[in-house]
Amino acid sequence: MSGTVIHKPPNLSINPFSTSSKDIIQSYIVTTARYDFSVHEKRILYRIIECLQYQLKGKHLDKNFMISPDLYGMVRVTLPLSYLNPKKGKHISEDVKEALKTLQKKMIQYEDNGQCKEVKLIEPPIEQPLILGREVSFLLHQDAYELLLNFPKGFKRYELKTAMEFNSVYAMRFYELLSGQKKPLTYSTEKLKTMLKLENKYRDIRTFISRIIDHSKKELDQKSPYTFTYELEHEKERNQKGRKKISNIKFIPIYQPEHRNTDLALQEEQRSLDLSVALRPKELNIFLELGFSENELKTRHFVVIQDLHKAKEMDFRFPIFDMIDYVKKKENPRIYLITTLKNQIKEWKKKFQEQEENKLSEAAMKVKKERQRKQDKIIAFLQNCTTIPNSTFENEREQIIERIHDKGGILYLRKIYAACNGDKDRIMKKLMDNKIITK
Repeated sequence: MSGTVIHKPPNLSINPFSTSSKDIIQSYIVTTARYDFSVHEKRILYRIIECLQYQLKGKHLDKNFMISPDLYGMVRVTLPLSYLNPKKGKHISEDVKEALKTLQKKMIQYEDNGQCKEVKLIEPPIEQPLILGREVSFLLHQDAYELLLNFPKGFKRYELKTAMEFNSVYAMRFYELLSGQKKPLTYSTEKLKTMLKLENKYRDIRTFISRIIDHSKKELDQKSPYTFTYELEHEKERNQKGRKKISNIKFIPIYQPEHRNTDLALQEEQRSLDLSVALRPKELNIFLELGFSENELKTRHFVVIQDLHKAKEMDFRFPIFDMIDYVKKKENPRIYLITTLKNQIKEWKKKFQEQEENKLSEAAMKVKKERQRKQDKIIAFLQNCTTIPNSTFENEREQIIERIHDKGGILYLRKIYAACNGDKDRIMKKLMDNKIITK
């Protein structure tokens, strides 16, 4: 692949496959490539990408997983069968076996530096069967290997567990496109159908929208941290049936945090944390002077940095940052700084909470006093401007006052007073007609 840095795959024994959720990154070229894999073929692709992910990190792990150069210029990949079909344990399903065979005939078409290219993903090893015992072994084309590691045009990050659980291959593709996306994406109908290799199907674009887009959206709504709504864009001219042709589809991403793995969401938040924004320059410089790395601050001390950011936004400063010379004299300045900061943050939060509670108490007291003031006016009106019997007033006092509040309070009574020219009997009758006074 021209313009691509060639990655020489080392002999690596890897087992990246714990049961914990993880995010993987996928080349944007692969995300927008043209191919028509089945769901099971797509899951195999996901697993290959995951293997390469760990190779990029240089991790040497379990002997059951192998990526190594082949004598014929390809890359040998060996995986446990159970890894491709974890729900079946060690017994691989017929669907996965069939997918391994059909993948040998499938091509991925993509653009690289303005040129249209295509590559076959896998070939069976020359000297042994594709499936042997509890393992599967195949050759990854060098071009396919480089394609999966081609990141100059960007990448997409998505949650592997979510991607593996989709039942529709089109839901998988839309999830890859929209994962982490914040701005709308617009595709022409022709490009979208070509990308999904459906250009010769669904002549009626509305059928394509119903069966592919709406069906994918439904599955994303149910399972994915990223789903979408969409808007149709039409051509200006109408066709023979009087309809305007749909030319483009605009996808508006929607984030559903309830479907996001909380640990991965935290990692994502840590990655996106900008220390120069979260901290004052003086604070950041002190951390760096004492040997804290940016990664350490973003991960191990993430909560402390978040609290410092909140304090910065509220224009509060912690005294410890004005005592840096004293801190440096301590036996372990780093531990002393973090410990003291945590204590000062705890005290600040406590005082802030007390202040907020006092504000709420003061606000509640003001509301109570205001309500009492209005209530006193209502009582005075009833006693001075009506003929309500004392027994009725005493028995229904709270209910009468509440009904008057619902009608508008003292302003309501003043309107009645004006309409009745201050006549107590007429005012009393009006209140009874309006069911303010029931007896």
